[in-house]
Amino acid sequence: MVHLSTRWKVVRPIAFGLLVLALSGPWYYDEINVPAEFVCQKPNIRLYGDFCGLPITGLGILAGLGSEVIALAERIPSGAAEGGHVAGLLLYAASVILVMLAPIASFMWRSTERGRYSFWLQVTIFAIAILVAATMLTQQVLSPIQLWGVWLYAALLLLVLVEETAAMLAKKRNQPAA
Repeated sequence: MVHLSTRWKVVRPIAFGLLVLALSGPWYYDEINVPAEFVCQKPNIRLYGDFCGLPITGLGILAGLGSEVIALAERIPSGAAEGGHVAGLLLYAASVILVMLAPIASFMWRSTERGRYSFWLQVTIFAIAILVAATMLTQQVLSPIQLWGVWLYAALLLLVLVEETAAMLAKKRNQPAA
């Protein structure tokens, strides 16, 4: 059997490439009403009934968040930023960081300390749950194929979680009893 750390050195670059691919796929659609008798103009695609949609990628979400933060930073000194908008943006930023960036960070810079290790595993579990719940609740009428980016990302996080848990358990088994 191949040692977990050796196998992980091979799996990690492949998984990271697939994570980038998942972030490049559609995560949601910006819907517009186009009656069914009309054709949706590219890059929009027909989603259902009278609705077409512009696919928004995970990378597009990150770029949009970045531009929103910059715009907010420009409005704060002049007093043009409203409290509700600031709070909403902070909540949005926290959720994006939790769901998209924290699992990738834990995946790339995993710690071997048991406390930090289990913390990142818990963050990944929570991110998977939030991601799946949010996708299922907000995009109920779309098929998983139309949202392949977000579902690939969730599946990869789940696979990484299984691999990390197996590595943690193997390390625990190999430690001498104190």
